[in-house]
Amino acid sequence: MKKQKKAIIDTYETLYDIDIVVANRQVSLDKLRKLYTYGDGVMLDDFIADGLSTTAVVKRISDNKTCILIKDNKDTDVKSIDKKLDHINTIAHESLHAVLDIYDIINQKICTCSPEPMCYLIGYIAECVYKTLTKK
Repeated sequence: MKKQKKAIIDTYETLYDIDIVVANRQVSLDKLRKLYTYGDGVMLDDFIADGLSTTAVVKRISDNKTCILIKDNKDTDVKSIDKKLDHINTIAHESLHAVLDIYDIINQKICTCSPEPMCYLIGYIAECVYKTLTKK
């Protein structure tokens, strides 16, 4: 019998005073609703728990701090996919969404003439997501 993973929500700070919150698939929408609203104060809806993974701008209810929530919803027990490659794809995909949301919040334009800050931020967020989603 396979051991069930526990619900995990981790928070990581960024240089932009916007936290990255990563929740694995065991975290329920009800639990997230107790902790966060969307950035405009609206209650989290089913979008957060639908699909394979989602990224959204949220506000932490306890202190009204802006965060980027990355919620994994993917069933990793599916046998028809290469799990490692799919994991990498999902992490990269959601990390870019998070960076774009951060850039939007701080009014930073994406500049291909000096992309290093953006690339470092994507790498950092990908590490954060990987740390949380690979916890046992």
